[in-house]
Amino acid sequence: MKSTKNRAISIMICLLMLAQIVPSSWSSVPVFAYSPEPEEMANTKNDIDLPIDPFHVLSYVSAKPATCTDSGNKAYYACSDCGKWFEDSLGTVEITDKSSVVIPASGHTPAEAVRENEVAATCCAAGSYDEVVYCSVCHEEVSREPKTIPIDEDAHDWGEWYTVTAPTCTTTGTEQRDCSNCNHSETRIAVALGHNLITHNAKAPACTEIGWDAYETCSRCDYTTYAELPATGHTETTILVNPTCTEDGYRAVHCATCYKELSHEVLSATGHDYVDGICAVCGEINFIYGDANGDGRVNGMDATSLLGYLANLDPFTGLSSKEIAYGADVNGDGKINGRDVTRLLQYLANVDPLTGESTVTLGPKK
Repeated sequence: MKSTKNRAISIMICLLMLAQIVPSSWSSVPVFAYSPEPEEMANTKNDIDLPIDPFHVLSYVSAKPATCTDSGNKAYYACSDCGKWFEDSLGTVEITDKSSVVIPASGHTPAEAVRENEVAATCCAAGSYDEVVYCSVCHEEVSREPKTIPIDEDAHDWGEWYTVTAPTCTTTGTEQRDCSNCNHSETRIAVALGHNLITHNAKAPACTEIGWDAYETCSRCDYTTYAELPATGHTETTILVNPTCTEDGYRAVHCATCYKELSHEVLSATGHDYVDGICAVCGEINFIYGDANGDGRVNGMDATSLLGYLANLDPFTGLSSKEIAYGADVNGDGKINGRDVTRLLQYLANVDPLTGESTVTLGPKK
């Protein structure tokens, strides 16, 4: 009986030593646990406490952590013969509640949703995407939900602005642009251009021409600040040149500003106004000095007429009964007397028979 006890102790010691050298990488290692027969236990009960079960063929089941979707387990030993599980390699601590070994699956931990398969919305069509949630631990897909992106009113593919109604200097115009994706258009106001001013110098009005103050015009439209200044008209002044006995005169009206002759009237010569053979206006003599008989010639007959005039002169009245021409005043002193006779005789005595000219002059001495 002593040998049986020793044999059991030796087997247990060997099993303990074997369990210590099994690599940890082995997931299941058969372990043989000895259990003496009941009659042997009865005879050796007071010598050693030994398991009452016979030998178990134990396999080591390594611990397995739980995942999001799969449960795990704690490490344990399982007997391939009887199906029992033990906490220790000697099979002394049985696991009666096998569910206590199970580590439940943790379940997914949703990460922040992301977009996949996105189709952008346009100005005329809605877009779409998948809203996908992955597990932040295992990265498996947790959920996928299709989403719609509303039509984007700001997603037009605009062309260039073009003029619909051109602005003017004073009125606004209209510009338009069109979307190349749809038939949508939009318009905007084109601001008025404002005048493009050109400055013009002033011009003073003249007698017959209008004038203007300095003014402005627009090169694009008919805008102007022009204001007409009327012609001033002529400032009339009259120039009078009186006619003479022998020459015409005139009456002319001129403008004192521009000097233009506005009218011209000819005043005919008045002719002589003879009084006693002398023009009362210009003093012209209408006779020949020495022509006492008025025949237009100076000769001996004039001397006879002059002597006859003087011979018949009334000393009281100073008048003669004989008529005589104005030329009887030979020396031009305004009187008819003996001096005129003397001058006339001297004249006749010095006449050149060839030329008919005398060296003695008749009329007033110069």
